[in-house]
Amino acid sequence: RDESNDAIQLLTSPMYAPHIQVGPEGRSAPGGSRISILRPPGVYAVRLTVDGQEFTQSLTVLKDPNTAGTKADIAAQVAFLEAVREDVVTAGNAVRRVEVLRVQLQNLLTGQGQDGVRFGAQLLQKLGYLTRNVSVVDFPPTDQDMEVQQILRDQLAEHLSAIDALVAGDVADLNALLRSKGMETIGN
Repeated sequence: RDESNDAIQLLTSPMYAPHIQVGPEGRSAPGGSRISILRPPGVYAVRLTVDGQEFTQSLTVLKDPNTAGTKADIAAQVAFLEAVREDVVTAGNAVRRVEVLRVQLQNLLTGQGQDGVRFGAQLLQKLGYLTRNVSVVDFPPTDQDMEVQQILRDQLAEHLSAIDALVAGDVADLNALLRSKGMETIGN
C-alpha cells in the first residue's frame, strides 16, 4: 500500500455538544477517510533508514494468481482510487479552510466553538465508501462507480464554489467592517 492521505481534522466543538473540548490538534472529521491504495504488481524499491544510514533493495510484487482481474483491470482500479482519493484530499482542504475561518470568527466574537455541522461529513463518507467497494477486488471500477464518482465530484465542486462565494462576499464584507473599526481581520 502507498501512503494514505492526511487525516481531516476539525478545530471546533460540535454544535450539538459544545461541552466537547477540542485541543489545538483538532479532532477527527466524521467520514474523513484515510485512503491507502494497494499498489499494483511491479518492481518497487524498498528503503530502510537506520541511524541515518539508508538501505535499498528491490522488491517484486506479483499479481495474485487466484484473481481473474487482468493487469489492465488493476491499473484501471488504481487510477480510479487515486482520483477518488484526490477528491477526498480536495474536500479535506476545503474543510480545513472553513475550520480556520470558524476558529478565527469564534475567537473574534465569542472565543468558543459552536458549530459541528459540516457539509463534508456526508460527502467524505460517500467518497470513502466508494473506495472501499472498489479496492477489495482486482477489477476496474464499474460504470456505476465511475458515474457515482462524477456525481460526488460535481457535488464537491458546488461546495467549493459556495465556500469561495462566502469568502469573497460575506467574509470580505466582515473584514472591511473590521478594518474600519481598526480590528484584526479573519483570513482563509
